Amino acid sequence: MSEANTSQQALTVVVNGEPVIEYDRAKSLTEHQLEYLERMDQKMSLGIELSGKWLQSPDEMQQAQFVAMQLIPALLQNNDGLAAALCAWVAVRMPQLQQLRAEVRESSCEIDFVTDREHSEEHRVELIIPEDFRKKQD
Repeated sequence: MSEANTSQQALTVVVNGEPVIEYDRAKSLTEHQLEYLERMDQKMSLGIELSGKWLQSPDEMQQAQFVAMQLIPALLQNNDGLAAALCAWVAVRMPQLQQLRAEVRESSCEIDFVTDREHSEEHRVELIIPEDFRKKQD
């Protein structure tokens, strides 16, 4: 398998700018694991609560948001078994997804589904504006 093809098989979960788990879609799930994903689908088809609202018949994106909102706490609490199952659901049900990015704050969590680019190391640069430059702008 080529390097480019291998990277397309990965789903990277990034929390607060840091990659925390990479799911390799090239690895097959066992029958037991696939059955677990099916049970998750069946339970969610009965309805889910998302952003404080009950959704009787959630669509695939709403289900993905729901699963992602369960995945992030599982990762942060080192609940590896649950995190693996939830990550598998997202990777299998959303094959186009390359990154699941979460920004966790004190009282909220913002999640982005990224389909157009794989994860790469980020470099943040802090720019400091010189005092004399600021005075010229005033």
